[in-house]
Amino acid sequence: NVSVTEDHRGQGIATMLMEELERRAVEKGASAIFLEVRVSNNRALGLYRKRGFEIQSILPDFYRKPKENGFLMKKTL
Repeated sequence: NVSVTEDHRGQGIATMLMEELERRAVEKGASAIFLEVRVSNNRALGLYRKRGFEIQSILPDFYRKPKENGFLMKKTL
């Protein structure tokens, strides 16, 4: 699990984390990256879409506190 605390958002930290994750995945020979995100997390969804992730499916009741659906997203490397 990776996240950026609210008081550090908007500083490009999430973008840097995603760049590093993708770099390491490619370095290790991965062909794709999958992630889950709350359907209501518009900020994260925007970042992931900008980086080339696409929604693959809805994950019913994936999150518990609060209860919410998630999206499974994929980026082909």
